[in-house]
Amino acid sequence: MSEARSPLSASQPAASTETHATATASASPTSTDQSTRPAKRQDVDYIPFARKALKRFFGYDDFRAGQADVVNAIMNRHDVLAILPTGAGKSVCYQLPAMGLRFTLVITPLRALMRDQVQTLVERRNIPAALIDAGTGAAERRAIYDKALAGGLRLLYVAPERLGTRDFAAFAARMPIDLIAVDEAHCVLQWGQDFRPAYLNISAFVRSLRIRPVIAAFTATATPTTRDEISGNLGQYDPVRVGTTFDRPNIRFDTRTVGRWDREDEIVAWALTHKGQCGIVYCNSRKRTEELEQALLDAGVAAAHFHARMAEADKGPVQDRFLSGDIQVMCATTAFGMGVDKPDVRWVINDGAPDSIEEYYQEAGRAGRDGKESVSLLLWDDDDFAWMEQRIGESYDNDAMDDKAQSAARAAAFERLHAMERYCRTSGCLRAELLRYFGEEPDAGKCGKCSNCCGDGGHARTLASRTSNFGSKPRHGSGSGSRSRYGSDSSHGTYGSGSSRKRFRRASDYDDIDDGYGEVSSSDGWGSSDDAQDSRGRYGGGGRGHGRGRGRRGGWKRYGSGRGSGFGHDDDDFGDSAASGRSGKDLRTSPDSVYAAIFGVDKE
Repeated sequence: MSEARSPLSASQPAASTETHATATASASPTSTDQSTRPAKRQDVDYIPFARKALKRFFGYDDFRAGQADVVNAIMNRHDVLAILPTGAGKSVCYQLPAMGLRFTLVITPLRALMRDQVQTLVERRNIPAALIDAGTGAAERRAIYDKALAGGLRLLYVAPERLGTRDFAAFAARMPIDLIAVDEAHCVLQWGQDFRPAYLNISAFVRSLRIRPVIAAFTATATPTTRDEISGNLGQYDPVRVGTTFDRPNIRFDTRTVGRWDREDEIVAWALTHKGQCGIVYCNSRKRTEELEQALLDAGVAAAHFHARMAEADKGPVQDRFLSGDIQVMCATTAFGMGVDKPDVRWVINDGAPDSIEEYYQEAGRAGRDGKESVSLLLWDDDDFAWMEQRIGESYDNDAMDDKAQSAARAAAFERLHAMERYCRTSGCLRAELLRYFGEEPDAGKCGKCSNCCGDGGHARTLASRTSNFGSKPRHGSGSGSRSRYGSDSSHGTYGSGSSRKRFRRASDYDDIDDGYGEVSSSDGWGSSDDAQDSRGRYGGGGRGHGRGRGRRGGWKRYGSGRGSGFGHDDDDFGDSAASGRSGKDLRTSPDSVYAAIFGVDKE
């Protein structure tokens, strides 16, 4: 066969090959208009050209597993569904083809990812790229559109809500789009835990274009039962499916049964034992991120918090300090870390069980992206699941869904939660449990690198308390008035005794959740609800807890000026870093704050 001319005139990177990837065509086409279907033809092997471009522009000698198959399918104008684990290098799969195409549109729910990738492309790779988000003014948007129309832009990053705006629709009608890369494609699953309604509009946007582009969808968490639905909802036609193993052999998976009120000591002890290593602690609420941050700061650990309701001015500096290594431990809700290229995270701790294996796997996968030995430690207790069951049962009271839809959504949420509970309770290999959930049969019954296989799982070695403290008064502090930290009032009896799951009041009484989807707007802001995955409270129901509990190391008066303990609104309803009573800017520029003592004082 004669050598084909490479379309990759200015290409892009990857890394060393790890495992064999599979690429298969979907058995059934989706509902895409027949007139837009590409004609059947013999594919060209673009991989040799892509590999040279990879070396030239990114300095990598070869692709990681799965990357070459995705790139080759895109360059042959096939739709693609790529199911690649966290850290597999999904961005390369669309950035590299973009170098040989006129224009690539990247749709992502994560502003942090936009910022990180555009900065890397422009400053380190000298590749013309831009992003449009809530902070992009009208004049700046027009300049970006004009640059793209003039051929001066290769990639443009937007949130899915942007597709429905008037000025973007006018731009898209004029701009020839060759490739649409859909990041976090599982957000299109209507009954999924990360459902984002604007994703359902992507297929209509594609149909509105004069020339149909290639649609490449990327996700790390699609199960075998959801893959057809993802492709169908995005309007893909006969997509090539590329997948690699879900196994992350360099990550050790550990679980420990630790009561809610003992976890703080466990996390602080872990951070001190692993001082010098970078880690992330994922929390179930915004307030919890700040509480753990303070506990770590008090213990002398360089820590910070990150959640959706932080002051916007704080988010960039906090992320930058984490990337640079100034911050050792980030206490965050689940949105943090998605799309952030921090390869040397050595450990990830979950302060309580997530509500799905998909969410847990994404969070755990943020450890060890450099391939070095890392740990995922899940601290859980019976009360985690009892609380989430209660919350799911009271949720999905949504006017946008009829009774049948609400019932289906609730059932799907319960199914995901019960799978997570089975993972926590299994006495078998944790790695095997994860792999089977994602439709992959493990090579062996035991991995030899999880807490169950090594015989040190289950109860924490130093804090093995199994007493239920859920809803009871904390030992090291008190809530507002007679209320506990979770909002239970002494007049309602004690909810912390016994093992019955009927000891709860309403799920809305317990802790503040980083609500995601009940507040989705078109702002596509970094710290708004549109971070899309900054939540355990994605079910749409429930209010915020009224308790204003104080942690054992000072709680919410972290920097010395806490608010009074009123009811009716939540700390994080305010624009400033309200839990401390001082703005984020004030904390960063004040010499008397703990923050400044560790990180120094920022200049005005």
